Amino acid sequence: MNYYYQTKKEMDIVLPILSKIYNKTLALVNYQIGDGVCGGIGAACKANPKLINTIILDSNGLLDESLAKLLNGMHSLDHVKALVYKNNDFQQLSLSALSPLLSRRKPNNLEELRLVSCNIGGSITHGLIDELLERSNIKKLGLVQANMSAVSFKILCAYVKKSRTLRELDLSYNEIPCRLMSQLIAVIKSNRTLTNLDLSWNQIMDLGESTVPSSLATKK
Repeated sequence: MNYYYQTKKEMDIVLPILSKIYNKTLALVNYQIGDGVCGGIGAACKANPKLINTIILDSNGLLDESLAKLLNGMHSLDHVKALVYKNNDFQQLSLSALSPLLSRRKPNNLEELRLVSCNIGGSITHGLIDELLERSNIKKLGLVQANMSAVSFKILCAYVKKSRTLRELDLSYNEIPCRLMSQLIAVIKSNRTLTNLDLSWNQIMDLGESTVPSSLATKK
């Protein structure tokens, strides 16, 4: 009832979104949703803290304020395990709403975060990596085509070096130059938890196979 009430209240089309939840996972791919639907999902999360623990949103036409509204509702969930967000808008409002989820401690912490080919500003990517460095227990991180600057990448290297939980890292399609990539390879050698690394579509050809630890499953 909370979902339908909130969606109608915001003058949006009421869609059968909640019927797409399976095993506490809400997956919406190529499914256009608006501000009212996001508010409705958020309201449903507040009404039922065990409703979902994983959300996958891909090519939904979502704007920053809509995702922020949904994420704010997700703060009421007992456990948010994974957020996979592709081909949508991600800006300051979304980052601010995501921050409390990144701060959660075990066993209710966010374990997987993937932002793939989103409309994201360089300063937002920088802010997100800062958040990860300060307070994250992420196990699986994807920042694909994430508008990453040299300064942001150096902070990411510090995060990888510091992390004791990170197992999978996807940095594909960032066009990271070889001079920076060598810094990441150096810190990876001291990381004892990372087992999967995707560096495809970056400038890494000159690094050579020997520079990547043999224990890693890598994509280049």
